[in-house]
Amino acid sequence: MVQVRGRGLFVGINLFDSGHNHGGGDAALIDAGTAQPRVLHGICGEDYFSFAWHKTGTMTPLTGAPVHERRYRLHLENPYPFRESFQLLFGVFAGLQPKSVAFWYQARESAPPGEWLAPDVPWKALGPLGVETPVIGEVSAHAYDTQVPFKDLNQLHEQWQDADMIHGFADLTYLFRHFIFTSSGTGYVAGASHTELVTHVFAPSSRIIDSLFGHDDAIVVSVNGAIIASLPAQQGFSPSAVQLPLRPGWNALHVLVSNDENVDWRWSGLSFAVRTSAARGLRFSTSPPDLTGTNATPARTP
Repeated sequence: MVQVRGRGLFVGINLFDSGHNHGGGDAALIDAGTAQPRVLHGICGEDYFSFAWHKTGTMTPLTGAPVHERRYRLHLENPYPFRESFQLLFGVFAGLQPKSVAFWYQARESAPPGEWLAPDVPWKALGPLGVETPVIGEVSAHAYDTQVPFKDLNQLHEQWQDADMIHGFADLTYLFRHFIFTSSGTGYVAGASHTELVTHVFAPSSRIIDSLFGHDDAIVVSVNGAIIASLPAQQGFSPSAVQLPLRPGWNALHVLVSNDENVDWRWSGLSFAVRTSAARGLRFSTSPPDLTGTNATPARTP
């Protein structure tokens, strides 16, 4: 994974030891801490590296695979610009330890503080769940049976797992592809489904927080059990403004993320940012101390 903060241009990558290129493809996550977060998602690595069926390809100055487990892509003719942050993720099969060398140009000066702040929020995630599976809501150690189409309808046995945001992005596609199917080599992306995300937010005083949720499919946002926003699907990844009413102390934040066909070929994920002026004193934790006692995980500040 490539992770950069600041301004610049991403221009390419060498990838090693990733296994079959249907592992999930490329996902560029751009500018989460701005009013216009963006996602560029390819359908599979074969297209990104300009060859197919896991073979060595024709070498060009910009793309190729000189050997079975090495691939390169330079997009000098169409670099990815970023103003505040940049991440590139590449899907691989479970159990593999890929390596990469990335190339980008970056401005020397650091980006000035912006209006929005993209925190590294720790989430608990449950998914993918079939559209007929009811919303669970509460994190537990239980496992849940569900049916999700992966080309064909498949019976899955799902449990809550960690899904940390990295600078405001939670990439759920890679989370549950690693967890479910890549170990058996099927390589299919989940069809119509949904994923639940739960975290807790500490506020030192009662306040209403301006936030941005980046999404393409429909999402439902709840705070302390009350639905705050039901946001419809949109064509392409774009932000939606949501006001989060927080009481003093810890607050439960629940997001239901749908997933279906879209312009990004069923990529599932979410970005989250809060207005910088309101972020002072906020903390995030999947198990806050006053709810779970002595076994709490450390809270994170934005």
